[in-house]
Amino acid sequence: IPRGQHWLLDWPTESLGLLRLEGFLEFDDYSEVDVDLRAERIWIRGGHLLMDKRVSSDESGDKRRLAASTLPPPGFITLQPSNNTGVTANPVVVPGVLRSQLLVSDRSGEFSSPWPEASGSLLVHGDPELRPLLKASRLRQAVMLGDEELRLVHPIDVKPGDTVLVAGGDSSGAREEEHVVLQIRELGRTLLLATPLMVAREGGLREFRGDAFQGYPLLGAADLSGIVVVKKRKSAIRGTEASPMRVDCTRSSGDCGLEGIDIQNCGGTRSGLPGIPCVAMRAVEAPSVAFFKNNALLSSYGPAVQVEAGMEMEQAEIEGNLVVGSVGPAFDLWTKGAGSEEARKSISISKNQVLRAQAG
Repeated sequence: IPRGQHWLLDWPTESLGLLRLEGFLEFDDYSEVDVDLRAERIWIRGGHLLMDKRVSSDESGDKRRLAASTLPPPGFITLQPSNNTGVTANPVVVPGVLRSQLLVSDRSGEFSSPWPEASGSLLVHGDPELRPLLKASRLRQAVMLGDEELRLVHPIDVKPGDTVLVAGGDSSGAREEEHVVLQIRELGRTLLLATPLMVAREGGLREFRGDAFQGYPLLGAADLSGIVVVKKRKSAIRGTEASPMRVDCTRSSGDCGLEGIDIQNCGGTRSGLPGIPCVAMRAVEAPSVAFFKNNALLSSYGPAVQVEAGMEMEQAEIEGNLVVGSVGPAFDLWTKGAGSEEARKSISISKNQVLRAQAG
């Protein structure tokens, strides 16, 4: 998409090899179908990619929140191998853009760009509810291998036919498992599954006591229970199990933000090196900003989110996210001028929940 052109995406694409974006690509809020942008590589080279499933514009151009009955259909960005690998793998055509990668860069192709309008940007707003932690609950009762019932601490937004992810609550380090909900009881606090559980998991609080024969008192209690997450959400950026994706937004300027979406099948490992994060963001020069808010990141094969910020107040914001499963840290934070008062305030992080982050 060349510079100066504005494209509106209102229909799912075929599987593309390389999408190079120097102009503006926007998901249509009024499309009547689920729009899925599928490509092996997406290179935002000084261009702009916008998906906003929260609001629409009225005749005056002002943004307004839509009623539930008129919310736009989901939007998806799927990074998957295509039949054009032999062409797009040419390093001259795609310098540094890897398979299953969404890369945001300046048009100059360097760390700094002499033209402000050449700064690439990625802004994705998904689920209008924007509260992934309400789509998750701890188990209030332990489950055994072969059980087909989940008893939850509090109800979650789920209906029969939806897929839930069950994770944590075990000492074996087993990965999460997915199940289809067959029936709902107790106003959403009990879920009956279509298939039996593959792993036994803790539920509720566990009390730790000293040696009963020595009369040691109660040492304390800890919540070691498993967690149940509704996997179906409004919009997503996703890879495949065979080719996990990554989002690289480490350009020098412009805006980069992900909000209210699922992020699935992402990240990776490297022998002897730090893992490849699912999402890498960089905002070190004003007025550039980066935000990662109210997302559900599930099943990362590497670190979940890596953020580098400069010395401006709240230049990067990480809030309200749910991370289930990562190899390496869930949040890897870097600041320019580490140790200074300004650097400590450049990244705002709050109200995130992490389950089963493993050592890389």
